[in-house]
Amino acid sequence: MLRQRAALRPSGWVLAGLLALGACQPKAPSDAVMVVNHEVLTQSDVAIERTLWPASTERQALDQAIDRRLAAQRAVSLGLHREPWVLERLEAVRAEVLRQALRETVEAEVPTLAPGAVQALYDAHPALYAQRRLYNLRRLDLELPSERRSAVQSKVLAAKHLPELMTALKSERVKVQAHQLVATGPELPEKLRNALATLAEEGRHLVPTAKGLEVWWVVSARAQPISLERARPQIEAQLIERWRKARWQQELANLRATATLQPLQAPAAPAAIPATREPSTPMKGLPPSSQPGAIETY
Repeated sequence: MLRQRAALRPSGWVLAGLLALGACQPKAPSDAVMVVNHEVLTQSDVAIERTLWPASTERQALDQAIDRRLAAQRAVSLGLHREPWVLERLEAVRAEVLRQALRETVEAEVPTLAPGAVQALYDAHPALYAQRRLYNLRRLDLELPSERRSAVQSKVLAAKHLPELMTALKSERVKVQAHQLVATGPELPEKLRNALATLAEEGRHLVPTAKGLEVWWVVSARAQPISLERARPQIEAQLIERWRKARWQQELANLRATATLQPLQAPAAPAAIPATREPSTPMKGLPPSSQPGAIETY
């Protein structure tokens, strides 16, 4: 069973390189939106601009694609496409696009999940599903020198209510930053989620920090479970994603196992490319002059 192939989504300079290479690729007439000096811009070119600049409108993306193509044409007319550093970058873009194409091909198949796999994952993470909770939390960041931490920690553990603790910290002249957080178990980091799972209201979890102590205080915790049937699509997607990642890693391992690798020397640090680069050879056409939350402190 094959999934529909999603559009490649390379980022940053890879996208820019794709646009620069666009003029070298055959264009489908049905996809054409503009002819720029005998080169065709397509909807794909505009879509890549929208990926680079998500806030741009369709017209702005088209204008950006036109400007990029005109600049690329000018660079070619000046011979920049033969510059060694340009060739290196274009080859890197090509290799990255091919890598992503191979990964999509390798991961295209949707596996058949083993019987009971969904149930097993559901049972293995009760805090995410069957015993999911909605927390109202206070996080207290205490700034303390190391010699005071033990005494202040005892006061934190002895306090029965949060106002009592805040009063004690104020009397001890402890600098406190207090933050409020409402979140479900899945929205919390795994270690914190597991620590809070067994705490009742007015429970607290202490974490030593470089500056002192971090206190997580459970103001309230309400059960908000998710049934197996409701969680099934999410769990299935998670299992499939794990399978795809494992398959890709196995593909890379197989490629390395059968490849011939001959180290020649340690990789050299790439040379910095100046903002204004002098061409290696004179270029025709250039004039001479162009060469968290509210904070309370006690």
